[in-house]
Amino acid sequence: MNDYLLLVDTYEAETINEADLKANNVVGMIIRMNHMEGGHHLDANFTTQWQETGNADLLRVPYFVYNPWVDGQANYDWFVKHMPYEAGAVMVDVEVAYPGYSPVTYAAQVAKFCQLVKPRWNFMIYTGEAYLGLLSTWPTDADYWWAQYPFSLYPNSAENRTWAQVRAQVDALPGPANIAKVPGRMKMWQASGDRLILPGSAKPIDVDVYPGTLADLKTWINEKPPLPDPFVEEHTQPFAGVEFHKVRRYHSHCHIAVIDPSGKHFLVTKFGRKQVSTVARQLGAQLVINGGDYGASHATGLHASQGVIYQNVIPYQPWVNLTAGNKPQINAYSSVEKKFNALAGKRFIVVNGKISPSTSAAWKEVHPRTLVGVTQDEKLIECVVDGRQGPNNIGMDLYDAARLMIEFGAWKAIDLDGGGSSTMWLNDRVVNSPIDDGVPGQERPVGTHIAIFVDGFVPPPPPPGDYIVVKPVKPRQTPSMYQIITKPNLPVGTIFNSGVTQVVTERIPPLVGTEYTITWVQMPDGYWVPKFYKEEYVREKTV
Repeated sequence: MNDYLLLVDTYEAETINEADLKANNVVGMIIRMNHMEGGHHLDANFTTQWQETGNADLLRVPYFVYNPWVDGQANYDWFVKHMPYEAGAVMVDVEVAYPGYSPVTYAAQVAKFCQLVKPRWNFMIYTGEAYLGLLSTWPTDADYWWAQYPFSLYPNSAENRTWAQVRAQVDALPGPANIAKVPGRMKMWQASGDRLILPGSAKPIDVDVYPGTLADLKTWINEKPPLPDPFVEEHTQPFAGVEFHKVRRYHSHCHIAVIDPSGKHFLVTKFGRKQVSTVARQLGAQLVINGGDYGASHATGLHASQGVIYQNVIPYQPWVNLTAGNKPQINAYSSVEKKFNALAGKRFIVVNGKISPSTSAAWKEVHPRTLVGVTQDEKLIECVVDGRQGPNNIGMDLYDAARLMIEFGAWKAIDLDGGGSSTMWLNDRVVNSPIDDGVPGQERPVGTHIAIFVDGFVPPPPPPGDYIVVKPVKPRQTPSMYQIITKPNLPVGTIFNSGVTQVVTERIPPLVGTEYTITWVQMPDGYWVPKFYKEEYVREKTV
């Protein structure tokens, strides 16, 4: 062969020496994203290898192992949440057999996945002649990364070679022997099968041949430039008894609130798919983070709000509890503590001021994180770690997450729902940079939330301007839910202008009920409507 480039593909990231690869004119690396042991999981070394490859100025592209245990949409949903921000292309590995997928179904679902990927990323399908029977039909208008191992590059057992030897052996070949069987366009060729030990890797590694120019390959990989990083460290006290710290640790932006519960009220929200910012505005809360894992219609694991238990404890899941007396706790799953505002975590990451002795493979995965902990003097720590947004903001494994929580005083700590769910609202805005569907700054609606209210805090009044009715509401003569002089319901879509608001705290029902702080908006005729009471009634109208 003539006019080709060499790359490697790997999931053995800890064995790679990028400098050796670059010194031997290897131009890039194809890095496996995921495995399917027990479902989709990010490879423990993927994020680290992605960063190290970029730092070495090697080309890089992820490869995603298609999971036939679920359909094409579910594969895409996982994939889009875990793709690095910079990636502009992906290799789609289709080689796993599963009896539950007939070849016809398999073909239809792979086609669906590729349709979803195509608008945002270039892609190649990885397969080989031995796997063609998995699908009844393969996409014909697609690029392929073709697996075919000639004898000269595929010894009977692992063997040490030099890159000069590999190049001489590739030079002597015309290309893949069975190229006519490629279903579409052969774009790249995997020429060895984990048998060659080469400078740059202590273990066998795959060698890939790209028959084209470096400019063409860079165009196809289509990597985006890194996000700007206007990071500024911050240490403030936004409210009495609340310390806020914005720091960079372990290549990630971290947002930590240390909260003295005195003079605070806590709330775990009932299940409802809402963004953190929506909940904060509706409730008038000063600090809100996303809560625990959730499914389509309910939380996963323990979920209690204001003493009502909606979902009980699942064995082995620790939980955060904010008691009726507003005391924060981190409890083991077997605790008999009365549940008031409570949510399940995934695991203990800090126990008695040290990294938890119980770890698993999941501890090595790097993700955005939401963490909660308590100090020895019973303060609550809430922490949101950003990630998947460039080399200065990658996310954390759980070892580093535990170290971070210990740095800020955690005696016990657990992790909640992370990834694209990780969001923190403080005072009047989202202070971190969440990421949803690969879009930095985009919030994801999450199932549950932890809200904190600071006693004596009066929310800033809404700005003057136009308001729109989003739920039918009766105007009242005075700003009180008990005002008996009312007008008929304003229908949804009614627009009115107001520059006058009033914040009123009422106990509903009187004497024995819950105190609600309600912002009222005055209409031009002098009557009042609530912005929010249990549900949103009116909101500021945007253009």
